[in-house]
Amino acid sequence: MFHWRLFVSTRLIDRQSPDIRALKYLPYHAREGGEPQIWFETMTDFAYLEAVVARVDVGQGEDADGTPIPWHEGYFVVADEIQKWLLDPPGMPEVKNPIQLLQRVWEAYPDFVRSPESVIPSLYRDLISMEPTEPRKTLDRAKRRFVLQGGPIWTWCERERSKYESPGRPWASSPKYVAFISYRREGGADTARAIREGLLRRGIHTFLDVDDLGSNYFDERLLREIENAPHFILILSTDSLDRCVSEEDWLGREIAHAIKTRRNIIPILKDGFRFPPREVLPPKIADLPRYNGVDYSHRYFEATVDEIVSFFHGEKQ
Repeated sequence: MFHWRLFVSTRLIDRQSPDIRALKYLPYHAREGGEPQIWFETMTDFAYLEAVVARVDVGQGEDADGTPIPWHEGYFVVADEIQKWLLDPPGMPEVKNPIQLLQRVWEAYPDFVRSPESVIPSLYRDLISMEPTEPRKTLDRAKRRFVLQGGPIWTWCERERSKYESPGRPWASSPKYVAFISYRREGGADTARAIREGLLRRGIHTFLDVDDLGSNYFDERLLREIENAPHFILILSTDSLDRCVSEEDWLGREIAHAIKTRRNIIPILKDGFRFPPREVLPPKIADLPRYNGVDYSHRYFEATVDEIVSFFHGEKQ
């Protein structure tokens, strides 16, 4: 396998160097030259993907009406190669699923220009989350010890992580989700979905139960995901707190757990919502009105999402 870490040199600083052109065109020549194995190993090598994202023609472009836009040719180099492979797969059916998953993840990150240093950890976490087979301990008789063994996507990602992980960038210990989104289904589901998608367009991943819960006991999993995400986005619609007086109400339990575990709580205040008097709220969530919130605006939705992001960075605290 061709290792890009051996290839990357100081000449990569010069975006017109031969190294950059080789970086850009290797998958094309591998595919056109009838070397599907080289193509596959290159396109699933995280170091290659990282080098393309970081080095290939990050500049300024224009949309159809001449408005300046960030341009990242490296993103499209990878996207185009994936498309060509899927349209005309060169007789390697065993790699079809990994390439399809790589396409799904790649299409979720159109905004690489803003934060190229986060690309590879995000790809790793998203691909791992798509593995249907949970890793389990198995006995390696040759080594006489137990080892973790998972499905093909898990194995691929772990192989790459072990090659390129460094102490300064611990992918495995990074939180999978930046924020947990909590909401009352009546009046809050559409808003939760919109905010999740708005944050995803900015490369920010959030936990939303209907998409990410999967199998397992939902109560244990929800509380664990709240603990794992540093931020807690709470959608507050009209009367959404009324049922929190019941100890069985899940919205109330999520809020209480977020307060207990000292998450960064970001209330999203929709039209018509008013906090009830503090003495009316259950003791476990009585401090909720003290948290600074964001007024939700459908008309100025992108500005609303930008304000939420500012809370992540402590700019509004």
